Amino acid sequence: MAWRVGIDSGGTFTDICLFKEQSGRVAVWKVSSTPSDPSV
Repeated sequence: MAWRVGIDSGGTFTDICLFKEQSGRVAVWKVSSTPSDPSV
């Protein structure tokens, strides 16, 4: 099983997307970013 992962870290939100190649399943999350410390 292979998953593709995409992450977009922006100023307001960080978007995370998972795509499962075998089934075509997609999962997406949007979480608040922390511009002063992106590691948080």
